[in-house]
Amino acid sequence: MVSIPSDIFSIFAQSEADDNFDYIFSNNVAPPALKTGLPHPGARINSTLQLVYCNNILAGGQGLASTDSNDLDRFNTPLETRGHSWRQAIDTLDTLEPYRLRWTVQQMVKSFAEDTLKGTAAVTEIVLLGPLLDREHYRILISGIIDKFEQSSSMDLTLLRGVVQVLECAPSGFLIDDDVVRITNVLFREFSAADSMANDHLVYLTWALSRILDVMVTGVVEDLNRDRDHQLILQLLTDLTNTGNAYVRHQVAHAFQALQYAYDDETPLRALWKFSQSSVVGLPD
Repeated sequence: MVSIPSDIFSIFAQSEADDNFDYIFSNNVAPPALKTGLPHPGARINSTLQLVYCNNILAGGQGLASTDSNDLDRFNTPLETRGHSWRQAIDTLDTLEPYRLRWTVQQMVKSFAEDTLKGTAAVTEIVLLGPLLDREHYRILISGIIDKFEQSSSMDLTLLRGVVQVLECAPSGFLIDDDVVRITNVLFREFSAADSMANDHLVYLTWALSRILDVMVTGVVEDLNRDRDHQLILQLLTDLTNTGNAYVRHQVAHAFQALQYAYDDETPLRALWKFSQSSVVGLPD
């Protein structure tokens, strides 16, 4: 059981009241429109965003055919209509096009893994492909981006966001325990330099740790070492409760909650033994 500081949730009471908290939450908001064109069957793909959109349509994630609710009919944009028409044209005219588009995605992932430079622009584009990948190519992508993360000498916020984004899009069974361990080790390294870093870096690091803990729970990442991994994270979060940044404290509170449900390698018998050992400490002989 993770021991959470008793005053951690008092941070919500410390937030200043907003006198203008009169926000309007609209109902039946139209789905966001993806601003990109669609190629003719067999034509050259112009951008990574276009490639992602095409593959998403082929996977059934976009277009009128994937909309079941009549309430959303009035929100069918010209782009959605074109997506549906494009899918029909592909199915009718070019049965090899889906294979070509999937092959292009796979080749981009392999090229990214082989590129030792992996600049910011490459990271920004490659993370868009994460939800489209099968397990084999997802493993290539996540390993390549973690390698880059480990090799970075100074914190790259774009790379940090990319790592988190790739983690969050992983289907069940795609992640392994070592992925989380390697990423958190880099975060610990960056947190150790927190005194010399900009305040926004601390905010991003805490945000990333909180999101990674969410992935550990929802992605069912198991067999993390209880003493090595969980206790280090617990100590780090405890230290962060003293920060003066309200957003950081909010993320810490969320992370404490997630850490309680994160899986580890501690068996019930070992947990009982540790509890019994701590219970007898200080008792008279």
